[in-house]
Amino acid sequence: MTQQIYTYREELYGRPEVINHVRHLKEKTSTNFTLLDIGCRGNTFNQDFLTHIFDIDPTDVPGVETFSGNINEYEDWVQLLDYVEKNGKFDFCNCAHILQVTIYPMLALKLMPKIAKQGFISVPSKFYELQNRDLFKGGIHHRWIWNDVNGKLIAYPKLNLIETLTFFPHGEMIENKADTELRIFWKDSINFEVINNDYLGPTKEAVVGMYQSLIP
Repeated sequence: MTQQIYTYREELYGRPEVINHVRHLKEKTSTNFTLLDIGCRGNTFNQDFLTHIFDIDPTDVPGVETFSGNINEYEDWVQLLDYVEKNGKFDFCNCAHILQVTIYPMLALKLMPKIAKQGFISVPSKFYELQNRDLFKGGIHHRWIWNDVNGKLIAYPKLNLIETLTFFPHGEMIENKADTELRIFWKDSINFEVINNDYLGPTKEAVVGMYQSLIP
């Protein structure tokens, strides 16, 4: 299930629909409920249900087991895969506002269903990433733009090129939706791909055309 929620700024640390979903899931779980948070330092909204953390510099939370590692490195996921092999999958996996800043988010998207039964992903919306700032569009530290196409999560590399492209709509089209995030609940698998099968080319016109497909 994929949905656009236009309340990013005010509810970045709230997300009541996620908390309610996790609460109901925990109530239905007969064994000890487990929730893994990936990149937990910015995701304080799920503290009441948190049991495990995977982060490059895990937050010290009493009663919560931590895994230290870089989500861009497969070797750092091995500890989670080993844990799951011994203990079973996590009941829920949360990954909020992490994928847009990572070098290789596809690794996380491939491995999350291997370690958890279901989960939640959120990233800044494409409207946020295309909003004009003083010198750049969107988050200057973001590496990816994310789009939802018929329930599939599509990743666009955020190249410097987009700072020079003028065909993106301005004014109300972007401004009214800039403070939003793309929210995804997944179960068993995550439907995703990188635009054009991760190939940029073969011509500059083709690359520009990929970015034109972001226009609503």
